[in-house]
Amino acid sequence: MKKSKLELAIEAHVLTGVRASFWFRTAPEDVQGTLKILSTGVDTHVRSSIYGGDSDDLPVLVAEVECGEETRKFAFSLGNARDMG
Repeated sequence: MKKSKLELAIEAHVLTGVRASFWFRTAPEDVQGTLKILSTGVDTHVRSSIYGGDSDDLPVLVAEVECGEETRKFAFSLGNARDMG
């Protein structure tokens, strides 16, 4: 089945972010070639103020990825909507 433009864009965004992570960059080169996305979805992450008191529910794109024999989850924050009209 052919992937939609949205699916391809999400996949590219996830792979770019994961490849920039310390976890991926410190993996052996032969293991880096095995990187694959296992799943993606949307979830809510609670972000607390570093000064205490305030917290926000932040929507995030969550991706579970595998590299070699290790699996990790990454969260990508989703920003505010902008009118592009």
